[in-house]
Formats: sequence, C-alpha cells, structure tokens
Amino acid sequence: MKKTKALALFFFWSLALIGIIFLANSCSPDYHLKKYKKKGGKITCDVDTVTIYDTIVTPNDTIIIPRDSLIIRTHTNVVTKYEVRYDYKRFRDSLKAVKSMYKDSVKTVVKEKRIEGKTIVRTERAKGKWWLWLLIGIVVGYVLQPILTIIGAFKNLPIR
Repeated sequence: MKKTKALALFFFWSLALIGIIFLANSCSPDYHLKKYKKKGGKITCDVDTVTIYDTIVTPNDTIIIPRDSLIIRTHTNVVTKYEVRYDYKRFRDSLKAVKSMYKDSVKTVVKEKRIEGKTIVRTERAKGKWWLWLLIGIVVGYVLQPILTIIGAFKNLPIR
C-alpha cells in the first residue's frame, strides 16, 4: 500500500513540476503581440467618447456643465498579414499602371517633338574574322607538332 501511495505522489509531483516548467518557459502575450506586429499585422481600435452635459438656463445666460464622459470601444479590427500584403500588392500594381500610362505619353511627346531632318547614323561594329584565327591556329599546330617530337627525341638521349 505504501509503494502505490508513494508512486502516486511521485507522479503527481513530477507532473506538477513539468507543468511549472512549461509555464515558466512559455512566451508572454507581449512577445506574441510584438511578433504579430513584426510580421505585418495591424490592430485598429475605434473609440467613441460620449459626454453628458447639464444645461442651466437663466433669463440672461445659458450655462453648460460637462457632467460625465464615457469612453466606448466599439470593436477591435485585426488585420492579418495576408490582407496587408494584398493591399500593398494592389497599391503597387496601381502605381505601375499609372507609371506605364505616363511613360507611354512621354514617349509619344518625345517622338512628336523630334527635330525633322535629323538622321541617326549607326556605326556598325566591325565583324571579326574568327575563321581566319581558327585557320591560323590549325596551321601552327600542324607545323609545331613535328618540331616538338624532334625536340622530345633529343631529351631522351643519354648524356656523357
């Protein structure tokens, strides 16, 4: 009986210790909120203020005294990172469309204002004679091959 009770107490305290370790090592809500904002999340809160006034009317003057103010939070709007990315992408695409529209109009204006009679002279790059260099390399290879074999034969001669 004592063994089972001791074993039960051991399991209970070990589970309690494991639970305390998990609670001590878990992340705080501030950490998760910072991480959410870092990844592009936005939190917007709409706040309404309602002020209650007392009005005292006298024959000569009207006195308005603020009595109480209530702040009412209507809702919290959480914007996910996917919505933020979509909004940014849509904004960039609209900017690209406007930019291309103005770019095309600038090109047409430049074409219309081009000075007449102006001719563009293109200088073409002189084409290299690559085939001539290839032919020279082949001829030099055929000429040097027998010369190199003769030189190699002299290397193997015994020296006195």
